[in-house]
Amino acid sequence: VEGVEVFAHHGFTAEEQQLGHRFRFDLEVEVAAGRSWGGDSLADTVDYGDLVAIVQEVTAGERVRLVETLAARVLNLIEERLPSATRARVRVAKLQPPVPGVVAAAGAVLERRWER
Repeated sequence: VEGVEVFAHHGFTAEEQQLGHRFRFDLEVEVAAGRSWGGDSLADTVDYGDLVAIVQEVTAGERVRLVETLAARVLNLIEERLPSATRARVRVAKLQPPVPGVVAAAGAVLERRWER
């Protein structure tokens, strides 16, 4: 799922948290080989609506200072709620961050694998 954009109150400074920012999430999720091939059942794969809901839940939750923390929380919920997922990669970008100069985005990428 690419380009999940949300407005949320996360940031390193109290001012950033108060004002809020736009964030963009890109998520890649891998499922075990053979689980969803040919069966055509959503139960055997990952519903991208569930991924969007996870991003929305994390960003609406407790305020954090780092985009890495947001990514880690998304990964935690993917592991907990999506049993068909064996690997996930989450890219979080804070759009137009409050830094000197013109910067489109600043962010981080976290990836995790699970033995299922």
